[in-house]
Amino acid sequence: MNIRPWLPLLLISAAPVLHAEPDPIQVTDEIIVTGEAETTSTPDWQVYDQTELSRGYRDLGDFLQQVNGLQVQTLGREGDPVVVSMRGANANQTRVLVNGIAINNSQYGSYDLNAIPMNQIERIEIIQAGSDNSAGIMGDDAIGGTINIVTRDDLDGTTRIQGSIGSGNSFSTSLQQPLGDRTSLLYDHRESDNNGRYPVASPYADPTNRNDWQALRNARYEHNSLLLSHRADILTATVQVQDEYKQLPDYYRNSPNNTASLANRSGYLRLEGDFALGEQQRFYQHWQLFQSLRHETYRDPQKILGQSEDDNRYRYTQSEGQFSSQTDVASWTFTGQLKMTEQTYRSRYLLDQDAVACDSLVGHCNQFSWMQESEAGLQSVWEGQNDQQWLLNVTHHQRNEMARPDGNNDLDTTRNSSQWPSLMSSWRQLHDWQQTHASWQVAVKSARRLPSLYERFGDHGLMVGNDELLPEDSITISLDTTLDTELAGRNQSLNISLFNRELDNAIVAIYEDTGAGRYENTSSASMQGLEWQLRSQLDGDNNDNQHWHLKLAGSHYQSETRSDTVKSLDGQQLAGIYHQRGLASIDWQYTARKDSIYQIELAGELADDLWLDRSNLVRGDQRRLMNLTGSYQFGNSSADYCGETGLRIRNLTNHFFRDYTGRPDNGRQWSLYITLYL
Repeated sequence: MNIRPWLPLLLISAAPVLHAEPDPIQVTDEIIVTGEAETTSTPDWQVYDQTELSRGYRDLGDFLQQVNGLQVQTLGREGDPVVVSMRGANANQTRVLVNGIAINNSQYGSYDLNAIPMNQIERIEIIQAGSDNSAGIMGDDAIGGTINIVTRDDLDGTTRIQGSIGSGNSFSTSLQQPLGDRTSLLYDHRESDNNGRYPVASPYADPTNRNDWQALRNARYEHNSLLLSHRADILTATVQVQDEYKQLPDYYRNSPNNTASLANRSGYLRLEGDFALGEQQRFYQHWQLFQSLRHETYRDPQKILGQSEDDNRYRYTQSEGQFSSQTDVASWTFTGQLKMTEQTYRSRYLLDQDAVACDSLVGHCNQFSWMQESEAGLQSVWEGQNDQQWLLNVTHHQRNEMARPDGNNDLDTTRNSSQWPSLMSSWRQLHDWQQTHASWQVAVKSARRLPSLYERFGDHGLMVGNDELLPEDSITISLDTTLDTELAGRNQSLNISLFNRELDNAIVAIYEDTGAGRYENTSSASMQGLEWQLRSQLDGDNNDNQHWHLKLAGSHYQSETRSDTVKSLDGQQLAGIYHQRGLASIDWQYTARKDSIYQIELAGELADDLWLDRSNLVRGDQRRLMNLTGSYQFGNSSADYCGETGLRIRNLTNHFFRDYTGRPDNGRQWSLYITLYL
């Protein structure tokens, strides 16, 4: 019997032993009210907290999909990688941090948002041209932007258990449990059969019956995560362990013989602390140490998905240390930061003898690669008496890389070293007139993205290396404005952003007849963008029992690639993003009595102008989604328990379209959830 899904119940039953002397919970007569998603906002920085994250979202990608300016790319079904792009940049050009630590690994350059359970997230910060010193982040130095995910370490003495069931035989359960005054435990389990119907291109039993709708075989997904955090006087220590198992379906033939799978076991240790020095403690110091390890096993014994039998092993490590110091002098705030990062990667192809010589036609190569990067940055912020702010951030980067065949001394070792500066400067102005608050900011950002180890040295049997790749360089100029006012007793909020980005040495993938490919610097590119969002309160403040909110948003991009060497890539639009996208939602909230709140939200999305290839030969489908969420909040903290239950339906109309990968979308999906605070 598999007991892992029931661990939360076992842990709750043991809670009196683990938490013999709990801190008293703060007693109030208020219930937990779900409000607007955006809890803190400036023209360049948005923050979303637990009030919105706890509304039964399936995963982090499901939540971020509703944020204007972000495009979440789900590369298949539940459990498949989920990445995100910001302001028209691709996933590799968007930086994702967890507690200030970059999880864009050097091997692939991207990340998987699915690996971060929702119950472990305290808040999400979206930084486009600013900084967040509270999390040790001096500035945004990514081409597109930065997303910082802050995990939880303080549960306020509250036990929370959450469970859900949904389409595809999906099931999830999670637990947060204080263990004494300063220690907390969070556990998460998710699983799904992922066996929904799928249009199989060339079915195994009848290859001529093209795009026959069949239940997808070999698609099960299971994920377990445990996070333990302890807060002491001088530091906070966090340990996380994760276990993932994903069966890999054969989308082309849906073969009954397919047993391909990918297993992943990982863990990390993070130590963090801060202290103050000097007279009146004017010098604030923050430090952080991080160490992670991940093992992956990929198996395809029937060579259903690839060109050869596979039993492959991959091992990743990441070590990082950070130290920052901040002080205030009159109207100035100065921050300095030092960061050291080291990542290693090792691959072994157990069934491919050619992988030792690294001359396999499918790109297999037993190899070891290593990357070390250091950063030294200085940031100055001036606050004027008339609500002005000027920010300047300069960071020097240095990176050393090495790749060599693992176990074959006859082949050469490839080395590369580079150093470069990144710069960001912004000017912000605030204005207040009675019930109206406005702000605007102009920013200039110079950023560079170095090719990942995957792009330079290849791996996973999909790509061969190109160690001559040049880094991508960009300059972005942006104007961000906000306006908050009140009209006829109703709150209104308007955000408008304009930007222009110039990109040199854009990296693109080119595939050979063998099925393996390589990355090349083929073009430069430019992009202009308009992003806007309107939030409106539809009812007046005199109605205490019910509230209506309307949100309208859009992102509109124009891009063009330029290439002197590859004519098919000249004058085309950038691939992999929707150039036109609109969002709309209406939210109704009704307070029936002191301890009961009902809420219904209907949200729609329309996105178009997507190309799946750099030559603009394959056009993506128009994306039309209608999502419905209904929830009921009950109880208050003075009772024995309180909580929320709800139903979420994605793609309510079951609209058929192909996603960013060219695969059909999952169609209508539903989940029923309940959250209890004990």
